[in-house]
Amino acid sequence: MRTQPLSIEDETYTYPKITHCEFKNNLVGVKYKDQDHTSGVGGDLYLYVDSCRFENNTIGLAIDNTGRIVKRIRWNQFVDNEYGIYIEGYANSYVSFYNDTHFDICNNTILSDQAEIGIAAIGAFYVNVEKNVIDIGNTGTGILIGKPYSYGLDHFRPSILGSAPESYLYEEYDLPGTTELIYRIHQNTVVGGFRGIQCHNPSGSKSSIRDNIVINQKKDPENAMSTGAGILSFFLSNNLVGYNLVSGQESYEEDINTGENMTAFYYNEEMFYPLGQYFPSTDIYNLPANLTINYTPTYNSPVIDKGDPDFDRDGISWVSDANDRDPDATRLDIGAFYYPQISVSGTISSDTTWYGKVTVTGDVTVASGVKLTIDPGTKVAFNSGKKLIVNGTLDAQGTSANHIVFTSSSSTPSAGDWYGIRFEDSSNDVNCILKYCDIHYAQYGVYCDRANPRLISNTISNNEQGISGYIASPTITDN
Repeated sequence: MRTQPLSIEDETYTYPKITHCEFKNNLVGVKYKDQDHTSGVGGDLYLYVDSCRFENNTIGLAIDNTGRIVKRIRWNQFVDNEYGIYIEGYANSYVSFYNDTHFDICNNTILSDQAEIGIAAIGAFYVNVEKNVIDIGNTGTGILIGKPYSYGLDHFRPSILGSAPESYLYEEYDLPGTTELIYRIHQNTVVGGFRGIQCHNPSGSKSSIRDNIVINQKKDPENAMSTGAGILSFFLSNNLVGYNLVSGQESYEEDINTGENMTAFYYNEEMFYPLGQYFPSTDIYNLPANLTINYTPTYNSPVIDKGDPDFDRDGISWVSDANDRDPDATRLDIGAFYYPQISVSGTISSDTTWYGKVTVTGDVTVASGVKLTIDPGTKVAFNSGKKLIVNGTLDAQGTSANHIVFTSSSSTPSAGDWYGIRFEDSSNDVNCILKYCDIHYAQYGVYCDRANPRLISNTISNNEQGISGYIASPTITDN
């Protein structure tokens, strides 16, 4: 475990790997500079920064890049840093270096009440930003990719890095072809800030901005005439943009371009145009009820199965292409975390947790001494006549804003479609609990056979019988 800053200045072929470290209370947690940016001769480099924690630094991770090969930044936590990940470079002017330079920034969590930038990659090199969760409070930019310095926007640069080199400010970033896809921004969840995703394309290049959740951007607190921007992308004529959920942005009342809810836009020839797919929301910097605090969708979220049907752009849709599916073999969801959808039956013989959508295709029995936990936001759908039998422990506790649902799997449900939840005499009375659960369309919503579970704050409706039992004394409160 390391808390002191780490600085690396490299001119050779090296392979640094930084894993399972902690960097706290520094100006820069980790700073890497690969060769002199003015020489055009960078070292070959595999830089891995995996599974580290960066906390309360001005910049968590800073990379000044002219080197080649892969820089992989994955599975890190950035907490209360002013800048989470900040990368800039000059490799783009050298075609061979440009073709070899690739940043892979995936599965990071960046949380800060007042961040300037979550993730920034400034330069024309391949960048893949995927499945990151970024929540940056009321100001700043979640993801900033491209060449904003060329447009006089060098104020994005952290002041502690000093003035940007002239090559960074005025380099045109011309690329060898007109069809290069260099920026890939996919399946991220960005909450808050002034701008969610901002992308500046080099000339003659492509970006792909797809399957992201971008919500609740605020007006700039220093500019009353500002508008919160979900996705802002410059010069998008060649780009692939779509299947994004962009919602809950705040605008000033007289904004004639946006009305009351700014969603997403791109800039071209001094005009703003809408882009992507969005689901309007009236929430202003409040998480929607169907998105849990850990940013995992729940059963009624509009992001489920709404992702790009041809995610890998090979012309074959998810129906026939496994590369276009979530791990549960369904169509991609939008955002960093997918909503699992599984089918179950038989005996549960070891402690198990259900979350997502669970379809019960045959009777399920929780064995004696075994615990089944069901997470908030889970939907459990039962096929005709099927039941959940509890001989051990059932711990199903939703929240007031995020219930657990037990219901019929039928598209036209009616009372008595499935049997119900049955607590047997051998079940663990002390630890069995149903709280903030919705139970619908069963023969018996809850049946207690000489069992005494706790039933608290549930909604039990449209069943043949709500709560029933034999020689039982369950605790029933606020249902």
